[in-house]
Amino acid sequence: MLALLTMCHPSHLSGDQGQDVVILVEGEMDKLALNEAGFWNAASVPSGASLPKSVTKLRYLQSAQEALAPNSLVLLATDADEPGQALAGELAQRLGPSRCGVLEWPEGCKDANDVLMQYSASDLSDWVWDEIARIRRELAF
Repeated sequence: MLALLTMCHPSHLSGDQGQDVVILVEGEMDKLALNEAGFWNAASVPSGASLPKSVTKLRYLQSAQEALAPNSLVLLATDADEPGQALAGELAQRLGPSRCGVLEWPEGCKDANDVLMQYSASDLSDWVWDEIARIRRELAF
């Protein structure tokens, strides 16, 4: 299995189950929070948002591009902090800005796990679906 796609079955990312959205998060707790909300098409990057000075740490992106369906929308659900936003920018640049959108978290929440802990799985699901709709409109995807 690919380093990027930690704790995720490849069929959840390849479109085999009718999925055309892939959600990338910074950590496994965020991936599990999204699973709790019914999103099985989520994967965690292997090393969080720490961006390296060299690109060797981002080698996992090459194999990730091979696993992602070419027509999938990539939802970048990184943390709402400076490192998370920097990672989202780097991922969008490398995976293709025309297919990547950055999810914005509710006020007072920095990631999926925060939304789950402060609200509920149902609220997290509703929020993510609303963000998918917003990003589809913005990207005309």
